[in-house]
Amino acid sequence: MAFTKIHHVGMMVRDLEEARKLFVDAFGLAVDENRTPLPGGRHVPFDNVNILEIPIGEVIIEVNSPNDSDSGSARFLQSRGGVGALHHICLYSTDIEYDVAQLRDKGLQQVLPPGETKWDGKGAAFFHPRSCYGILLEIWPRDDYYPHPAYLGDGAFTGMGHIGLVARSVDEMRKFWGDIIGLPEDASKQRAASDNVRIIEFTIGGSVIEISVPQDDISGTARYLQDRGGNGATLHHICPYAPDVAKAAAKLRAAGLQQIGQPTPEDAGMPVRVAWFHPRSCLGMLVEIWNRGP
Repeated sequence: MAFTKIHHVGMMVRDLEEARKLFVDAFGLAVDENRTPLPGGRHVPFDNVNILEIPIGEVIIEVNSPNDSDSGSARFLQSRGGVGALHHICLYSTDIEYDVAQLRDKGLQQVLPPGETKWDGKGAAFFHPRSCYGILLEIWPRDDYYPHPAYLGDGAFTGMGHIGLVARSVDEMRKFWGDIIGLPEDASKQRAASDNVRIIEFTIGGSVIEISVPQDDISGTARYLQDRGGNGATLHHICPYAPDVAKAAAKLRAAGLQQIGQPTPEDAGMPVRVAWFHPRSCLGMLVEIWNRGP
């Protein structure tokens, strides 16, 4: 396999301007207007959406907004409350024809655009959640794109620390992300965490796929999985990297975002500091910020 980084994490929202306010006005990031000009973004016929691309380090936050009420994207958004939700994850491939063939050979079901019977071997490729333990997976072809520094924001957030998933089984996730996708597991980061979950991590580029596996049936994480993870896993949160967590958290609170609890205090003797922000103030998306570097 030739997957070298997370190309983007996709979210679905009802309104692109709401997303611009969240990521630009609150987080201090910037829309790549060369690729997705404001205010309407770039139209993508595949599922009749308009998108904005918001770079954060080597990863893009891809914001999708449906243009109708009956497409798959529109139905997904309605099933998640109609405001916004994480939708898919996209890996960057340096040899997409080979990688897509390998994934099909390993049993993943490729999704083709309506009316098409064969993938062209060059463009982005999607794989159905039912064959990816509930995760909609996109593979992006080599395009040598890296955002201009002008699009990297004001410096409060400089990268994507990780993309958080919740899953029912450690073994299933090792099979999928390790054996099928070919990512290395960072065994040193296996740990128990709050809300009675076990965490495993798979590294890719300067980021991480972080997977929380509930150890009971009653925790909030377990209930989230029961609601949304019918095929074994679901996207759970994003975690932007903030060099100064306390300063970044204060910035988000000042913008009206609702913090959950308090940031890890500086005197706690922990090298990694974290803070969480509630989905109701982040377009339906749970957000964690931390200072653990790439």
